[in-house]
Amino acid sequence: MTDKNIRIELYEALDTSGAPYLRPARTVGELPSPLRRRNALDAMVASVNEKLGLSLQEISFGVPIHMQASLPKSVVEKHPERALLMCRGEDLPLSLIECVELHKEQA
Repeated sequence: MTDKNIRIELYEALDTSGAPYLRPARTVGELPSPLRRRNALDAMVASVNEKLGLSLQEISFGVPIHMQASLPKSVVEKHPERALLMCRGEDLPLSLIECVELHKEQA
């Protein structure tokens, strides 16, 4: 059973001038460990299926969703959610998880 309360870690990103800053992770690939990434992907299968009209059993990290669903390019190009279909698992937004817990930095 997958815990849908995924802990969102802080991610070191770069601002427009190239200076590093901390912000909450926004995509699966920004999570710090393979286990957390796998848990996030498992937690979003139902919402991805519902949003895209698919029946995936799991989502792979590095493969585009449309390839995982064996959809032909002609179908992908006409789909209203084609941008999401083109995403690899690592690029999926964490907002697709029903319930997330933001990591609070300990002082």
